[in-house]
Amino acid sequence: MSDNIIDIGKEILKQVDIVDIISSFIKVTKKGRNYVALCPFHDDSNPSLSISKDKQIFKCFVCGASGNAISFVKKYKNCSYYDAVKTVAQIAGIKDERLNRTLVRNEISDDVKKVYNCLTEITKFYSSFLFQTEEGRNEGLKYLTDRGLTEDIIRRFNIGYAVKDNSALPNLLLQAGYSLKTIEKTGIGLIYGDKIKDNNSGRVIFTLSDEEGQVVGFSARRIIADKDQAKYINSPETEGGVFHKSSVLYNYHNAKDDARRTKIVYVVEGFMDAIAIDRVGIHNVVALMGTAFTKDHLRLLRFLNCEVILCLDNDGPGQDAMMKVAKILDSSDIKYRIVSNSQVCNGKDSDEILKNGGPEALKAYLLNLISEGEFILNYYSNKMDLSNISNKKILLQEFIPFLGKIDNPLDVEAYSKKLSILTGFSLTTIASQLQSYINQSNKLSSEENFGDDSIKNLKFPKKDRDLTRLELSERQIVRYMLESKDAVKQYDDKLGYFANDTYRKIADLIQQYIETQNSENYSTNDIINFLSAYGEDSVIQIITSISMENYETPPYSIESFNDCIKVINETKEWHRSYDAYNQGSLGKSEEEKAKQAKALLEKRREIIIQREKGNK
Repeated sequence: MSDNIIDIGKEILKQVDIVDIISSFIKVTKKGRNYVALCPFHDDSNPSLSISKDKQIFKCFVCGASGNAISFVKKYKNCSYYDAVKTVAQIAGIKDERLNRTLVRNEISDDVKKVYNCLTEITKFYSSFLFQTEEGRNEGLKYLTDRGLTEDIIRRFNIGYAVKDNSALPNLLLQAGYSLKTIEKTGIGLIYGDKIKDNNSGRVIFTLSDEEGQVVGFSARRIIADKDQAKYINSPETEGGVFHKSSVLYNYHNAKDDARRTKIVYVVEGFMDAIAIDRVGIHNVVALMGTAFTKDHLRLLRFLNCEVILCLDNDGPGQDAMMKVAKILDSSDIKYRIVSNSQVCNGKDSDEILKNGGPEALKAYLLNLISEGEFILNYYSNKMDLSNISNKKILLQEFIPFLGKIDNPLDVEAYSKKLSILTGFSLTTIASQLQSYINQSNKLSSEENFGDDSIKNLKFPKKDRDLTRLELSERQIVRYMLESKDAVKQYDDKLGYFANDTYRKIADLIQQYIETQNSENYSTNDIINFLSAYGEDSVIQIITSISMENYETPPYSIESFNDCIKVINETKEWHRSYDAYNQGSLGKSEEEKAKQAKALLEKRREIIIQREKGNK
């Protein structure tokens, strides 16, 4: 097996479905044989991205973005070809050790690599402080074990301890050869003169990693009763650093494989909640770390291509956060359910429930799932006094938009009855309010799409201009060359040159692919994969257009190829004759011009006949 990244990409493409890959990032909808989506590469209001399941390629007919599954990921994540291949493999659940063993990430600078290496060293030192120092064992390890964590769990989650001597860690790092500037970029402290101190000293350390498992920062937890100190100190977002809190989900790198396998991921609030759920054998859990839900979090969850189970704290702030996250997931078309917010008997969060009720209580809690509608009703029932008519109206107004998006009339009726019981409003009143909301929404939608002020902003797919017979024939040969090595041979033997500069470049690249990849059989997808690795995005756009266009093209055969050659030769000969006529007719009479034109025409016919005989 080859370790060449292009070969690995080619192998992975054969095992994946482009629809599954793209739907891990954006919502796609089936339309006939193909799929469509709002293009993420420009401001798209009408689905202009087309995905061909048969050909395993995509194209936006407005901005021109196109390619295969790897090309999409490369452009969407703005990453290297290597990272795109790795991402596609992860989404599809393909394990390929070559992606970790032989390939080196070259897209990051040497300075950033030093920061990553230093962060890895810091993690090791924090772990050794926890297990190998008397202070660490007596204070940090005791705190963790008192909270029910075993050594296996501590090591699995890379939990450590920072000794109270705030110069101990920096000194070890300096001895290991790291500069003060690199140490500062890790976020553990700032340079003062020629020294740096560890801000995390005397605290238990939760290691924070990115989606690949690379350490990017730390969260230091206070373990003494001192309200003057912050409960948690998170790594700052330093200049030249690699930690960005809004783009990290705690435990994501550990959870992603189980999440894809089980098609479920639990989203909780804090470190100990995620660890508690992991302790009862449910490893597909991530934590928000107390931060607001961001578009990067949304991207990470969509990337898992599974159902989200929201399980934030049962207290007021936790439920408020749950409502906000639910609305974001709903607008993003990510499938989700919610752990019932009426369960408070054993504690406000997963960690407390495990401590107070044990593993079975926590498992039962996590299995008590409700829909968005039930959550909204529970949320407002717990939050407001529904004996108050004003609060009843607020609940009605908040719940009507949810009813308005339900297609199943049985579900509408069931939810309407629950709303009626809570508010005291009749089913007739609720139905009337719902219809008014639907009518208003339809009116706004109509005005948005067809109003005079918005028509000028609508974008329509561009249609290819009418092509000449010459260009159509050259384009048809390119299409043949994209999928047949014999067509490439025919091109070399009978033509060897395109009048169109772009087609000529594509032909050269196809020949380069065949020579370097030594491939007898290949597809358009293989060619795109090869070009994507070398950043030939503009050529990929043309190739994808040719492959997905609606021009009637007969299947490849020697006869169909020769038909194209005939048109090309006739057109070229006509141009030669026309140029010769213009050049030779200068200063001649009309009779002399007519004789010259007739002679040129006869000569042209003879040449075409001879070429046709040679092509048979």
